[in-house]
Amino acid sequence: MVLQGVVRWVVDAGQTRTGRPAGMGIAFVYDSPSHKEAVETRLDRLMVEALGPIAFEKLMGRPAPSERTEDDPR
Repeated sequence: MVLQGVVRWVVDAGQTRTGRPAGMGIAFVYDSPSHKEAVETRLDRLMVEALGPIAFEKLMGRPAPSERTEDDPR
């Protein structure tokens, strides 16, 4: 999956402290609301495939997506 994004914040290794590890935050850029929805739907399904529906629901705080549709035959 190829996505565009913008770096919003960076914590360098020298700036770390408890509760603030090194890393970065990225805001993804979508072509349209429907593109965003399609990407989020695909990511949700990948999470369910990798973790299972129970872990997905605990992590995301919402029901796991339903089974695949004709739109997403994978």
